[in-house]
Amino acid sequence: MAHALIDEHNQIFLIAESTEELQLQYPHYGLFENNHCGRMITISQEDFDALQDGSKKGSFNGTNLVLENTNYVCNNQEQVDQLIEGQITDLNNYYNKFKSNAFGVKINNYKTVLTNLDTSTISYPYNGTIEQYLKSQGHSIVGYLQIH
Repeated sequence: MAHALIDEHNQIFLIAESTEELQLQYPHYGLFENNHCGRMITISQEDFDALQDGSKKGSFNGTNLVLENTNYVCNNQEQVDQLIEGQITDLNNYYNKFKSNAFGVKINNYKTVLTNLDTSTISYPYNGTIEQYLKSQGHSIVGYLQIH
């Protein structure tokens, strides 16, 4: 069962694929579970996947998660290389926080995938996110909303 933590402004703060992963990602999730800092909601695997790979963005309307499609386009290799460099920087920062648990292993594995990605093999312009591309190639990913 996947979860989303919703902040006090009804924006998605964090997503997790399971309660166990949420405990690793954000040990203080109970503050959301008890509505002290926002709320914790259960989301479908399909919604988790779409938020994880950036194909959808969302917010909470007080009752339901509201998702809408995104329209990312990677125009050229230079743009993708810059995006990946930024992602690796973010992952390095978060890896230090999680390196002693299973989520740290997931982050490190994803960082390796990004580091080894040959961006010259992508057909440009690519309609989608880097995460969508990597998932289409059979890789496991760590989405932005899983580490922020």
